[in-house]
Amino acid sequence: MAHGISGSVVAVYVLFHIFNHLFGLISPEAHGAVMDIGRKVYRAAAIEPLLVAVMLFQIATGLRLA
Repeated sequence: MAHGISGSVVAVYVLFHIFNHLFGLISPEAHGAVMDIGRKVYRAAAIEPLLVAVMLFQIATGLRLA
C-alpha cells in the first residue's frame, strides 16, 4: 500500500513534468513561465528532499516487490 501511495506522489511530479514540456509546443516563453512556477514548488527546501526520498522509496520497494 505504501508503494502505491508514494507512486501517486511520483505520478503527480511526472505529470507536471510532461505538462511542462507540452507548454514548450506553445512557445519558449510559455514553457519558461510554467517551468519557473514548477521550480518554486518542487525545489522548495521541504519538497525537494521529500521528492528524492519518495523516488528512492519507490526503487527500494519496487525491487522488493519484484
